[in-house]
Amino acid sequence: MPCRRRQAAGPGSFLGLAALCLAALAGCGVKTAPYPAEATLPTPVVNLSQNITPEGELILSWLAPQVNRMGRPLKSLGGFKIEMSDNAADENYCAGCPHRYETVDVTPPLAPPPGLELAAGPYNWRYKLTPGHVYRFRVSPVSRSGGSHPSSRAETVVWALPQPGALTGFAAVIIDKAVNLSWDRPPEGSQVEVEKRRSPDGAWTRLSGLDGAGDSFLDLAVAYETSYDYRGRLISVKEASSVPGPWSEEISLKVVDIVPPNPPGYLDAVLIDGGVRLSWGELYDDPEAAYYRVYRKLSTETDFRFLGQTVEKAFFDLLKFEPGLEARYHVTVVDKSPEANESLPSPAADVLLEPPVEPQPRPE
Repeated sequence: MPCRRRQAAGPGSFLGLAALCLAALAGCGVKTAPYPAEATLPTPVVNLSQNITPEGELILSWLAPQVNRMGRPLKSLGGFKIEMSDNAADENYCAGCPHRYETVDVTPPLAPPPGLELAAGPYNWRYKLTPGHVYRFRVSPVSRSGGSHPSSRAETVVWALPQPGALTGFAAVIIDKAVNLSWDRPPEGSQVEVEKRRSPDGAWTRLSGLDGAGDSFLDLAVAYETSYDYRGRLISVKEASSVPGPWSEEISLKVVDIVPPNPPGYLDAVLIDGGVRLSWGELYDDPEAAYYRVYRKLSTETDFRFLGQTVEKAFFDLLKFEPGLEARYHVTVVDKSPEANESLPSPAADVLLEPPVEPQPRPE
């Protein structure tokens, strides 16, 4: 048998062997660092809230999460999954029992503003409620692949409440530097809401600090010579759910200074030749005092007569003396407001209008 000479390997053989090795390494499935799911799964939505319109339509609102479950900025968002549990609000409803949910909608994310990767929202989702039912809604943000985490569910309970009737007895009265609002006490399960605006084209704002279960409110945030509008309504309330009733008729009024100043603290009357000299003083100097009004009533008269006004704290009444005739005086203060509020009368001062007695010569 002839012998075969073994041929030396050439450069082409080495290249082929290298290619085979690389192919073998690729087929071995070399592992890389794992990509954690928490990097794509969002955290819960922010500020999940509910609003029920007078027509019984629910509006769920929320803001999109901005970080993933690792606490880092969320790079993408697939949308939001909305689950619902619907129950009749009767004696068989058990708030603490397990509830059966079904997915009712998956909403897409909003288009982000220029330069941003996510749109914060707000997001709004609407649903027509059935009267007499209680609902539980869960809103879960999902990744682009549709994944979500159970702890990222935000939940709210919604009661389909009846719309209340109109607010009755709504009234407004101006008092000292304030407006006193009042209404009939709301029935059980209802609260009162009152709004105010500066006439005629101001924005309506809700009065803060109002006791919704009460029947009055003192609005101190007013200014003189300014007009305001007020309106009120009842709201059916249970837990986080509320349904508003119709607004009352608007009450429009102008806040003015209706409080009179204090009267002078004392009044003196002195009989002098030709009449009566009056002088008075106040308990304190009122910077709002504009002038004084003087009144007199003779013993032969039934009512006081206005004699005149003065900016001084003194006045001279020129009149004739008559035996047995008596004069009674009082003084009021008028303030500087456009309404010219007049005070109550000062203490009265009486003078007997007897003619002066001529001195008799002493007998010699």
